[in-house]
Amino acid sequence: MTKLMKIKSLKNYGIPSYFLNIWEKDCSPYLLPIQEEAVRNYGILNEDNNNLLVIAPTSSGKTFIGEIAAITQIIHQKKAIYLVPLKSLAQEKYQHFKNLYSKCGLEIVTSSRDYREDDDKIIKGNYNIAVIVYEKFYYFLLKYPDFLAEVSLIIVDELQMIDDPGRGPLLESMIDHLKTKEKNPRIIALSTPLENQEAVLKWFSAKALLSHHRPIELRKGIIRKGTFKYINHNERTTISQEVFFKKDAVRDNCFEDYLLETVRYFTNRNEPTLIFFPTRAESRRWSKWLASQLESPAASSAMKGLRRMEETLSRNELLELLKRGMAYHNADLSWEEALTFFRYCLIFSLLS
Repeated sequence: MTKLMKIKSLKNYGIPSYFLNIWEKDCSPYLLPIQEEAVRNYGILNEDNNNLLVIAPTSSGKTFIGEIAAITQIIHQKKAIYLVPLKSLAQEKYQHFKNLYSKCGLEIVTSSRDYREDDDKIIKGNYNIAVIVYEKFYYFLLKYPDFLAEVSLIIVDELQMIDDPGRGPLLESMIDHLKTKEKNPRIIALSTPLENQEAVLKWFSAKALLSHHRPIELRKGIIRKGTFKYINHNERTTISQEVFFKKDAVRDNCFEDYLLETVRYFTNRNEPTLIFFPTRAESRRWSKWLASQLESPAASSAMKGLRRMEETLSRNELLELLKRGMAYHNADLSWEEALTFFRYCLIFSLLS
């Protein structure tokens, strides 16, 4: 078994103990594999000016790479900007940084279209870390071209948004504009796997840290007569099997029985589950049906995130389903609803 790198060992890179203590308490005593690779081989804790693109699955540890890189810039008396696509994510990240680092004397600010109280501080550079929504950052970039004078690092979170027809062109223009600046800050972009990944890698012109490893194992297989035969995502070779339910618990070729008993099995084990359906209508239909058949704990964090959003038909439906730990994801959802969906650990999620 590979020995994991301890958070405490980052003191060898000049990180003060009070930051290490915060990370140990808030995250883990150990770095995840992708985080260790970023430290050892990609210079995120050095005064390296090479851009970096990190592409890895959800929950693989990408966000913490950006966070420790930002804190390293603060240690060197520089400033960092953390970019996100949505105001709800900006508020979440702002609160996270503020809760962890305000007690260390760091000035944390944020800005979005609706929140402007810190705009003057951002323009004048009176902050350590600024969390800004894409569109607002691009506004600053064009209106106040010198506002990046003391900024040494820009973290672009959720770069997979470049595949979105609505926000993709803006994100591309924003990064292209940054590359043309004479004293351009280092850019670290964080993304889940992309649809046109090869094209993005070529366009971004940066070191690329690619990982398929999932800290939470993903099993891929087929269930038949109550037995699930599968391979693990990270191992990819060994075939294993697990009994989900007894053969007589379901009727022959009855989809409803197979679906219900499979989901019930995961309910009893408190395992987050994704179920894929071919159409949007089916994802809605089966999520409502399962919610009527099962009792699961409410997904409170996701409900809290959704309540901050604009009222839509999908939002209201999701709030009702989330009371039973259920949700659906399909093309009917806004990007804001979809990202909130994936940010929180729901019990059951039905996708099309």
